[in-house]
Amino acid sequence: MSNLLSASDQFGIMSTNTSLQQSTTFSFWYFMHGSQIGTLALIVNDQTLWEKSGRQGLPAWHQANITLPVGAYLNIIFAANRTGTGRSSDIAIDDIVLEGES
Repeated sequence: MSNLLSASDQFGIMSTNTSLQQSTTFSFWYFMHGSQIGTLALIVNDQTLWEKSGRQGLPAWHQANITLPVGAYLNIIFAANRTGTGRSSDIAIDDIVLEGES
């Protein structure tokens, strides 16, 4: 992201519509390090369910667990931005898992 975007630009990853018939946990690991980190958010059907801003400190990777609503079709979006034009900040996501109750 740091090499591709200007200050205040946003980047997003969007899922196809997903239907959940049971309570489901959406988990992922995230990395936010550098002096010009903006915000990383998880948006479901135009509602922000999780959000972090700024450098998140050590350990560098953190895990997030969000309970997703049961229902019709869900559109899941990761949205990220940064606050400056420098190349010293990184936001990354990894190990994205949808896990339903047994």
